[in-house]
Amino acid sequence: MKEDDARELAFAIIGDFEELLNEKEIALPSDDREGREEEARIYGTEYYLLEDAITDILVKGSVRTGKIAQARDMAFRIIEEFEEVLGYHRITVPSDDPQRATTQLAICMPEWDRLRDAIVRLLRRETASIRARRSV
Repeated sequence: MKEDDARELAFAIIGDFEELLNEKEIALPSDDREGREEEARIYGTEYYLLEDAITDILVKGSVRTGKIAQARDMAFRIIEEFEEVLGYHRITVPSDDPQRATTQLAICMPEWDRLRDAIVRLLRRETASIRARRSV
């Protein structure tokens, strides 16, 4: 995937992460925050580091073959990046399913599954869009 396409897709993926954080009323700490209302849940340097990491994953792709396997593999790697950021800030996203809630994981099920599925959908949609543009 070209870097411009990957960066645009990374923006959409971060939007899914922010949606989850918004639902749970969580904002990542950032030295760049000024306390303004319009500051996003992922803001400043933290946003750009995450965007760069996701873009890198998307550009490099996956060694696994097949559209579904590759999309799932990249989704796992992207969520790992997000979990790393949450872990760094010692943040856990509470689960809507009390039986699966734990303080050992940054993101528990079913939230983790929901993020994975959203990322896979975005990846499939982008792949189809890129192929359609190339065939024109």
